[in-house]
Amino acid sequence: MDRKPVVAGKFYPETPIQLEKTCEAFIGEKSKDEYFKHPVGLILPHAGYVYSGKTAGLGIKNALRFGKPKNIIILGPNHTGYGESVAVWKQGTWQTPLGTLQVNEEITSKLVDNEFIFEDEMAHLYEHSIEVQLPLLQYAFGDFKIVPI
Repeated sequence: MDRKPVVAGKFYPETPIQLEKTCEAFIGEKSKDEYFKHPVGLILPHAGYVYSGKTAGLGIKNALRFGKPKNIIILGPNHTGYGESVAVWKQGTWQTPLGTLQVNEEITSKLVDNEFIFEDEMAHLYEHSIEVQLPLLQYAFGDFKIVPI
């Protein structure tokens, strides 16, 4: 299944050109060609860009010093209350105005245990927390796979 944007035009710009310019203003440069040599962790805000974009951009800009990731495991809260408490979007893609990101199905399939961690797309369908992060990450790092939890 493909996850379409639900807050584009509300939390962040809806058109690719506007979104790219916004990301550039928050982050500036893009990633180097070399991949991370070790894991890098970030805690980023997920509100609309008018509130959180500058802070998220500074965090991502700092991570750029280390290169770029092959995979991004992204954890987001569930504001809507739909679905399971710990829900993985197990397969397919996530779309943003900047393009499509592939879910790393090899990793997601290993996470789901149906006791604590569940495959549950409903928890993600209307939730903005992960979606808002993706365009900034796409702008900075280019192509990578995601593990949305």
